[in-house]
Amino acid sequence: MTVDVWSADAASLESALTPLTGLLSCEEQRQLGAFRSGAARRLFLASRVLQRLLGARYLGCDPREVTITRHCPRHGDGDHGRPRLTHPAGPDFSVSHSGRLVVLAYTFTGRVGVDVEEADRPVDAGLMGRLVLSPQEEQALAEAPEPERPGRFRRIWTRKEAVLKLTGHGLGVPLSRLWVDTVDDIAQIGDPPADWPTASIQLRDFPLIDAVGGRYVATVATTDGQGRVRVHASDVTADVLSDFRLIDGNNV
Repeated sequence: MTVDVWSADAASLESALTPLTGLLSCEEQRQLGAFRSGAARRLFLASRVLQRLLGARYLGCDPREVTITRHCPRHGDGDHGRPRLTHPAGPDFSVSHSGRLVVLAYTFTGRVGVDVEEADRPVDAGLMGRLVLSPQEEQALAEAPEPERPGRFRRIWTRKEAVLKLTGHGLGVPLSRLWVDTVDDIAQIGDPPADWPTASIQLRDFPLIDAVGGRYVATVATTDGQGRVRVHASDVTADVLSDFRLIDGNNV
């Protein structure tokens, strides 16, 4: 199967995306105006606008016609939870952000989840490990050389986040029950919830870099077990935004 992964530097695209704010719903525009942090505002703007532009690209329609709903298994529909395109012929997709990057993953086969994390962000693997790691992962991390532990922990964390974004459960499932195999690249869970996918969840890791050289680690989780997962990664830049738009931004 093929997964399209799009990464966008929210800071460098702010001026190009701001004229497209009209694509957001009234509630999203209210949320955008409420942000006190410029960085958080840029990430939200990039995420919500690009979901419309890329959705239109896959559906072959006007971005203003793209409708996205969100569902949280614990709280029902609302403005949080797993997003999906309402068009029945649309692809499954997932979105994540960290630092300056927004990352979106799309597939027409099975389901997909994506997570991205800053590679150099400090992490206390020992402190967080007791809450996050399964017994198998905790043992493997303890056996690793100490300098390697933060990187390995970050990889495990990113994989688990990708899996829970695929399933839509978020942190409603204790992370210690989820085991993300780093040998076979599959995810397993003890005592799964009733609505947990029955198909095997495969994992694929890949690196990303933002416009100023910041390093990130990302993972794609998928449910299609038919062969290898091929990640087709592309950067969204101001120069290529017009390829997604299908309409003049001044008319949005």
